Amino acid sequence: MAGTLARKASTAAPAGSRALEGVAPSWGARLRGVEGLRALAATSVLIHHTVTHADVRSGLGTFGKWAVPNLASGLTLFFTLSGFLLYRPFASAVMHSRPMPSTRAYLRNRALRILPAYWLIVLLVAAVKPIHSPRVVIQNMLLAQNYSPSTVGTGIAPAWSLDVELVFYLALPLLGLWALSLARDRDWRGRTLAVLVPAGALMALGIAGKALAAATLGSGGQAELAGNSWHAVLERSFLAQADLFAFGMAAAVVVIAADAGRVQGPDRLGAACGWAAVLLGSVAGVLYAFAGLNERPYNTITAIASGLIVLWLLLPQRKRSSPAVGILNSRVAIRVGVISYSVYLWHDPIIRWLNNHGHLEAGVSGVAVNVAVVAAITAIASTVTYMFVEAPAMRRKVSMVPVRIDPDTAPETAAMEAAP
Repeated sequence: MAGTLARKASTAAPAGSRALEGVAPSWGARLRGVEGLRALAATSVLIHHTVTHADVRSGLGTFGKWAVPNLASGLTLFFTLSGFLLYRPFASAVMHSRPMPSTRAYLRNRALRILPAYWLIVLLVAAVKPIHSPRVVIQNMLLAQNYSPSTVGTGIAPAWSLDVELVFYLALPLLGLWALSLARDRDWRGRTLAVLVPAGALMALGIAGKALAAATLGSGGQAELAGNSWHAVLERSFLAQADLFAFGMAAAVVVIAADAGRVQGPDRLGAACGWAAVLLGSVAGVLYAFAGLNERPYNTITAIASGLIVLWLLLPQRKRSSPAVGILNSRVAIRVGVISYSVYLWHDPIIRWLNNHGHLEAGVSGVAVNVAVVAAITAIASTVTYMFVEAPAMRRKVSMVPVRIDPDTAPETAAMEAAP
């Protein structure tokens, strides 16, 4: 019965006013506030790119000096959320000595989640401005553009992160099997330590990759990141970004342990994580903006802060609410979070098209107008893409493991099940 319920939830089509409430997850229950974090990440990246394309940061005072550069950390939050959400099924299976999720179902679900909307938008962008050869377009569609200096940065500019995500997707089942082999014949504590090993390995890999990137940086300095060079390839590789997933994976282990009653004082720990995230993020932001903190350690520090934010959000008892959680779980935040993937894909081509056609306002006074215009157009395009491409594809996903839906942690999903 539980398995049937989970499979039904994963394939049920949202109807009417629920069209933008999202498709139920293929594993576990929908977690309160996570869509809000996605909305926060997507919105921050959109504002960052809109302001930087208009080239008015120098006139924005403290906001331009401090806030705008830090808005780019929305991408780090996306990576951390991927580590948290995708590692949960594998870590939970190992920690509870249950069957591992189906690798076939997992890979199918990832493909359905990522590829249809991405392929459509890549082809539309290529059709509107066909500046690349068919070979380059195909490389972009295969998420292989980052592996050659001549094609790095082509296509949808922010989509380089999808190349990194793809490597993580493919590595995750192997990391899960590694944890399983380490956990065999161990007690709860041993199994918990076993699932932390892959997270530690990715953290070490990412830090090593960042060190390699720093050691091989040429005379061009950070400007090489925007160029067509092997260094740009390295900087945008999974090798140099792996640690950003690790802290989300570690957060998943802590949340699973808390759900099993193995964490003492989860409310207090969650609150402490929230304050630590604020302190760590603020210090890193100030150092990055005003003291010349290098981008590589900055990204690692903000990934730690992102993992702490996840713990702040999910460690307290889920029936308890707070103003911040209420905002993240509001209807507006959920709907923006639901379309956040399309927002991430659409906003940069829209900004570039508006800029190339002289539709972005010049000067500091135009910042708010530019953000409003880009956000409005992106929201419309993203809603259409979600409703007609993303949602139909996701409704074809299959349940990775049988799981009971908890109405306290997934009220929207439970409501869909109760509907006639």
